[in-house]
Amino acid sequence: MTSVHFSSKTEMWETPQDFFDRYNDVFGFDIDVCAIQENEKCAAFFSPETDGLNQDWKNHTCWMNPPYGREIKKWMRKAYESSLCGATVVCLVPARTDTFWWHEYAMKGEIEFIRGRLRFGGSKDNAPFPSAVVVFRPSGQMEGRRMSRTICWYCGGELIWGGDIDLEEEDTYDIESNLTCSSCDAFVSYYIKVEQKDDKLA
Repeated sequence: MTSVHFSSKTEMWETPQDFFDRYNDVFGFDIDVCAIQENEKCAAFFSPETDGLNQDWKNHTCWMNPPYGREIKKWMRKAYESSLCGATVVCLVPARTDTFWWHEYAMKGEIEFIRGRLRFGGSKDNAPFPSAVVVFRPSGQMEGRRMSRTICWYCGGELIWGGDIDLEEEDTYDIESNLTCSSCDAFVSYYIKVEQKDDKLA
């Protein structure tokens, strides 16, 4: 195992290949926006030298597993803002629900909390933190989340809709829509924005 695979010192956590493949089968990524040659997941990728934060992600379907240190908020902001310009960005991030970047950016996307702890790169141990996948779709193309996905991204099993919860005291979202995987029991919550409520339920 090398430091690029699993290291809190470098804040780089290499995506498990089988985990990436499941999402790639769904989205068909054309670029890895935050990688080095040793851990890139797409033939096209932005390295530290090309600096993905200063590149145009417009109209790309992007995979993003950013550094997990303080810089993560810059990457999440870039991912969200790029979706407003036409990009689809799928982000593998630690599920740090108490942080500024989570509330400011992650909660604007579709969130899937990953069951258990991932084993990054060539590590023999699971990560010391839970993970989540956040999806930012192009502005104006946010699909009805209850019906947009019937296959679990994690194991390929069927997702079963478990009902909606009205978020009466929430300013940003009106509805939390819940699904459970019939195979691996993964639990998926989709948060529907206030301004999108009518479109979702039409």
